[in-house]
Amino acid sequence: MPAIVKRCVARRDARLHATVVGERQLFQRDTGGARLPLRGGSALAWFGGRLALVQDDADAVALVEPRDGRVTTVPVPRTADDPPRFDFEACVRFGSAAGPDTLLLLSSGSRKPPWRLAQLADPLRPRVAVRAADGLYAMLRAAGDFTGGVLNIEGALARGRGLRLFNRGGRGGFNASVDLPRQAFLPQSPGAGVMPGAARVTRYDLGMLDGIALGFTDVAAAPAGGTLFVAAAEDSAGATVDGAVAGSVAGIIRRGHARWIEIRDAAGALHGQKIEGLCLDPADPGRGWAVTDADDAGVPARLCRLEFHGPW
Repeated sequence: MPAIVKRCVARRDARLHATVVGERQLFQRDTGGARLPLRGGSALAWFGGRLALVQDDADAVALVEPRDGRVTTVPVPRTADDPPRFDFEACVRFGSAAGPDTLLLLSSGSRKPPWRLAQLADPLRPRVAVRAADGLYAMLRAAGDFTGGVLNIEGALARGRGLRLFNRGGRGGFNASVDLPRQAFLPQSPGAGVMPGAARVTRYDLGMLDGIALGFTDVAAAPAGGTLFVAAAEDSAGATVDGAVAGSVAGIIRRGHARWIEIRDAAGALHGQKIEGLCLDPADPGRGWAVTDADDAGVPARLCRLEFHGPW
């Protein structure tokens, strides 16, 4: 795949502040009413008046009331042809004038085929539809200028008439973004699974936190332009292997430059959790939500309230 490749070296900016000012554990109810931990939080996006929480290791999307953490789950249907694990790691608004609140759920692509996309539609009567995306992911896995040989999609942004995907770097892979046309994600489209003639790729050197390389875990559009991101320092042997986490950072990409700062708690200590989802408050651009993933089915994800201060 021919690509136009740019490079960006991120730097720590001590003027920035990203603080967890509150957090709550998230739980769900099973069909019998038992209270179970909500696990595997991997991405956040607004869906109606609730937060859609995408899970990488569960066949459901959680709709979370941000005020009290109340959870409603929407099942992700599966067939015998589907993979054992959908591994949804990113979501992005993918609506139209007829259905503006449709969200597209993207697999990381880090596991073996088959690969799937899903759409969450209708906040009043939420439902998920799953479809095959083998052509799209085969194309992405072959795009070495973007992945560095290891595909692991962790974030997505709507941009113009297409989407910008963010790959999480790791052992052998790149932290990078690539711009794709909307048609690449549409079923039965002539452009589905087809890489444009010269894809726009940006590779990022995010640096390290406590000696461990940082990797993208989610992105969100910044109100003043640019891209907000969260990245985790996880000592992992590969895209499908969990490891020890030193902490997470929040950062901003704008006009070809990237800056970040460690995420801390209200007392000033490093917030040591792996933050995998990010969503801004539409009523207050200085605040947002994040979700953690403990990589343990018995440990509930945490919904964190974030505050941003400084020259974001």
